[in-house]
Amino acid sequence: MNTLFDHARQTGNVVLTGTEAGTDPTASLIKQAASDKEFYCYIAGDGWVCIDKRWATKKVNTGWHKVVDSGSGHSARGVTWMTVDTPYGQVSVAAMHLLTAKSSEQEPNANGRLQDAAVSWAKDHGPLSFIGADVNANDETKNVWGSKDVTTCWDELGKWPDTHEGGPDATIDVFTRLTSGSATFTAAKVLPDADLQLNADHKLIEGTIKIT
Repeated sequence: MNTLFDHARQTGNVVLTGTEAGTDPTASLIKQAASDKEFYCYIAGDGWVCIDKRWATKKVNTGWHKVVDSGSGHSARGVTWMTVDTPYGQVSVAAMHLLTAKSSEQEPNANGRLQDAAVSWAKDHGPLSFIGADVNANDETKNVWGSKDVTTCWDELGKWPDTHEGGPDATIDVFTRLTSGSATFTAAKVLPDADLQLNADHKLIEGTIKIT
């Protein structure tokens, strides 16, 4: 985990999000690394959000909106979020994890509820609201949020790289912004796990946002 925060410091990344971190030892490792590198940190459900204290002048609020109870081999899912004051105004960042196709077969309405919750959250926390998510669906072939009110980085940039190590070639990890908000994605890329040796099955995504 220190490697991830060290990389953020070296590259100037000010926001980190992820999933599958709701329990120890992973949660404690994230909290310790965030503290060491002076990042605000919030973990709830299986999502986490960390924001650089050197960029955010104040942590305004955090929240966990549970949408789907645990079941069919997955933990509870919902919207984990943090709002901070920045030189650009208030910025809100969320982390989410949608169900796999296998889980969706047993809970066919779950992902639709998560999608609706994501869009509602982005609208309520705009104009500078962003979501980092494992959507477990291919962003190249479908609208992964089921709405035009939010826009993924890959759709905005017109490229859809494989974001999952050792799995099917699919863009299942996304950054998302409120479509009507005052920001645009200007760049995004994936880093193979071999580059940072995070021992993760998903590749690290780096994105750049222009706020106007």
